Amino acid sequence: MVTPCAKNRGTLYGAPYNVRYFQVWNELKGYYNPITNNWDGGKSQGDPTGDNARHGYTYMYNQVYTTLKQVAQGQGIDPPQVKVGGPYVVMDSWASTNAPDRSNVKDQYGALDRRSLNVVATWLAEKLGGDFLTIDGGNVNKDQTNLTDPFTATEKFADVVQWIRSLDPHTYPGATTLPIWWAEWYAIPFATENNPDYNNALKTYTLLQFINSGVSVALAWGYDDLWYTNPATPGPWYGSAKAIKEHFPAGTPLYKTSSTSQDIVALASKSSVLIINKSLLPHVVDVKGKHIPLRSFQIVVVNR
Repeated sequence: MVTPCAKNRGTLYGAPYNVRYFQVWNELKGYYNPITNNWDGGKSQGDPTGDNARHGYTYMYNQVYTTLKQVAQGQGIDPPQVKVGGPYVVMDSWASTNAPDRSNVKDQYGALDRRSLNVVATWLAEKLGGDFLTIDGGNVNKDQTNLTDPFTATEKFADVVQWIRSLDPHTYPGATTLPIWWAEWYAIPFATENNPDYNNALKTYTLLQFINSGVSVALAWGYDDLWYTNPATPGPWYGSAKAIKEHFPAGTPLYKTSSTSQDIVALASKSSVLIINKSLLPHVVDVKGKHIPLRSFQIVVVNR
């Protein structure tokens, strides 16, 4: 719990950290109810006097949200400067058509878990306030069965965002306006071979899913392929992530792109085009008369 510190007025959690962003909890750990096979996501306070309160996640979230804002104000910080978000639930999906927890939000990769969707909806409806919405997930189904290729499976990330944005903002305040964070995201090749170019193409394609769907923050978790440690050298994905940051910074107007091949995808602005070859096969791409050869899983940036 955060408390004011008289010696560090104007800070939160004390200098030198000055924390301003708070993701409340982690993957709803402790809030799964095996009896109901569901998350305790609501604002029921349970029995606060017991050893195990059995309260709902949003009950706890609301207390943390209120306390953080009060502490900020007590330390001379304008409360809106402190950003608090939830519910940080895993957006699971299922391949099996017989899975009892499938929702009707589905595509080639499978169907999203209805319980995860319900947690998001409950939090939106019952929260006292929120500055962003945070979730996590990956491109592998919960039942470990793959219905499509790993690239297509990452389209799940965009589908989750589109579902959130489709909710009625009167019933679910913030559904259409809150910044969306992926607190953790996982995009892994389904094949066992170690191919850095394949991995780079997959993760960069996932970044395009975030960008095109309007995600505000995407935090990769546990990846050792962005930067190699022995020896200390950048991996292929580092170059792609750096290129996106340099050529497509936040707020860059994007142009609609199309391709005659499903193996080729692109991200375009007024000045640059980033092209991804999702295939093991080489391709030659024509960008307004300029012919660009691409080897398997290669990523290039072309200045327009």
